[in-house]
Amino acid sequence: MRADLAPCATHHAGATPAADPPALRLQGVAKHFGAFQALTQVDLEIARGELVCFLGPSGCGKTTLLRIIAGLEQPSAGRLWQAGRDITRLAPGQRDYGLVFQSYALFPNLNAADNVAYGLGRRGQARVRARVDELLALVGLAGCSAKYPAQLSGGQQQRVALARALATNPGLLLLDEPLSALDATVRAHLRRELRALQQRLGVTTIMVTHDQEEALSLADRIVVMNHGVIEQVGSPRQVYLAPASAFVAEFIGRANRLQAVVQAGGGLRCGALSLPAPPGAPLPAGQAVTAFLRPEDHWPEGAAPGQGWHCLGTVSQVEFLGGSCQVAVEVAGLHQGPLQLQYTPHQLQALDIAPGRRLQLALRTERLRVFATPGRA
Repeated sequence: MRADLAPCATHHAGATPAADPPALRLQGVAKHFGAFQALTQVDLEIARGELVCFLGPSGCGKTTLLRIIAGLEQPSAGRLWQAGRDITRLAPGQRDYGLVFQSYALFPNLNAADNVAYGLGRRGQARVRARVDELLALVGLAGCSAKYPAQLSGGQQQRVALARALATNPGLLLLDEPLSALDATVRAHLRRELRALQQRLGVTTIMVTHDQEEALSLADRIVVMNHGVIEQVGSPRQVYLAPASAFVAEFIGRANRLQAVVQAGGGLRCGALSLPAPPGAPLPAGQAVTAFLRPEDHWPEGAAPGQGWHCLGTVSQVEFLGGSCQVAVEVAGLHQGPLQLQYTPHQLQALDIAPGRRLQLALRTERLRVFATPGRA
């Protein structure tokens, strides 16, 4: 074990103090339910003050991992440390965290103030009331202390649950899809508020979500999970622009998926078309690969430099999405369905893009992400 991560450290006079341990460290965490392997060899460190999102499809293991961190499930293997303290076998009540469930789990027979005060125990009525008032004001509910959950909107209930989770000033805040039950407008507003509050308090936060936009806009780092393993850990920009696997490339955002074969010299043969050599380590000639290209990775017609992949296409469909438009373009010889390209509404109008329109495309092949196709060569 590295000295700076040891659960306990002894400092001698004149010695340089070891670095503070991470807020949370997971080593070799695994979980199985009978024959089903929910988590396999999860290793992760979360720094103090970080907001980390566990992101992945349903059944990928992200909620199971959160429940293990909370002590609501026991790992089948591996260890966990919080701020250097081994918490692997500690009961939930012995761990230092606040938890907000997807359903908020408020007590219907208690008003907002009493729901927040529930976790504070016997600390003196005046102290408890002052703390509750402080927290309700912090989450923007200063005038709602006497209201019961049934009298509050979904967004207000979420704020009460968040205030209750923060009541004991926990070292770790765990959020289990706390915004998923809200409508899109409220969800977008509250995630901005949640991020601002987390940064203001500096509380280390782990949030489980299946919403990519939520993770990309909120997180310092995203942990992308699939089938019980971590596919990639990185900043939102890293996982979007430099995916570490074919799964991440396809799961995060939209992408064109192209089946191709590496040619001699490093280029790609995609259907009847040849693409320029992609960046990165060269793959052997004859290797079957999957290439991913984001819809925005092209130059608008008439504005393309000399590099890239130039081809002709015919617009088959235009999808207006407000601030952007998704345009399906059939490219002769591609044989893999239409390319999905993104334009702004102004570009759509300026280029007169409509079904049936012929377009000269200039695709930014330097942004291709290419992965060997397992089992094929």
